[in-house]
Formats: sequence, structure tokens, C-alpha cells
Amino acid sequence: MALPESSRLRRKALVSLAFALVCLLACLPLFLQVEALWTRTVGLDGMVFLAASSALGLALAALPVLAAIGLLLAAFWAAESCFAEGNRPRRAEWALVLPALLLSYAPAIGALRPAWQAISQGFIALRKPDRVYALDSDPFGFFMGVSYWLVGAVTLAVLATLFWRARFRRKPAQENPAQT
Repeated sequence: MALPESSRLRRKALVSLAFALVCLLACLPLFLQVEALWTRTVGLDGMVFLAASSALGLALAALPVLAAIGLLLAAFWAAESCFAEGNRPRRAEWALVLPALLLSYAPAIGALRPAWQAISQGFIALRKPDRVYALDSDPFGFFMGVSYWLVGAVTLAVLATLFWRARFRRKPAQENPAQT
């Protein structure tokens, strides 16, 4: 007997959460003992040093990223399970949907920060070309830089809204009397 779609998605969410926890538990001792591990690694010679330092660096770099990816997948699969089979989230399931909503709007909220900072400080610094546009001396450049960040924030918010709009507009599944 096949599992319903919502159960399958919740199982995927639990598996990715377990994967994230395993990665997190594997990287915590590495970060806590990095000085002792590096002291032992520095004493090695040649190819052994190369292999040991590469493995340590890879573990220190990859495990936290894999843990973050696992947490993101768990959040979105748990939220997606609430919308499976055309259902809408019930009151208790909003605890699964809200983190995914917040995560999908986080880039748009983050893109608002430079615009808000520029407006409150009166200048904006852009990297290429490496210039600082002040509201007093160059209002055109200033508002061009602020509008760049605002357009980016709106674009990211629209993409997140389109993603969630499709989920909230799904029609509830009609029960087939032949199956009951």
C-alpha cells in the first residue's frame, strides 16, 4: 500500500532533519578541537599532510553547509506536506509553514537592509564602480543605488509570493466515492 503524499513528504522532511543533525553533530567536535587537530596535522609531512589538511578543511567547510541545506530541505518539505493532496494547513501545521515562509522571504528582507541603511545615513557605497554616492552631493546616483536594492528586494519578494501563491490557491482534493 502506497503512502499518501503528505506522509511521504513528512518522511522526507524527517530524513533531511536527521541528516542535518548528523552533520551538525559531526562538525561540532571538529570546531571544538580544531586547534588540537591542526597541531597534529602540522607535524605531518608530504602527501600525508596534504591529505590530512585537505580532509580537515573540507570537513570544516562542508559539514556546516550540509547541515544548513538539510535544515532548509526539512523546513520546505514539512511545509509542502501541509499542502499535499490539495489540503490547506490546519492550525497546528502553521508551525511547519511559518519557518518556510520566513525563509523564502528572508532574501527580500535582507535586500531591504542596504536601502534602509543608505536612506538613514544619507549615502550609499557601490563596489563597481567603486564610488560613494551621497544624497547631498549626488542625489541622482544616490537614488539610483537605493532603487537598485529596492528593485532587487521587490523581485525576490515577487518570486517568493509566486511560489507560495501556487500552494495557497490549490483546490482541495475531491474525494472519490469509489475509493471509500
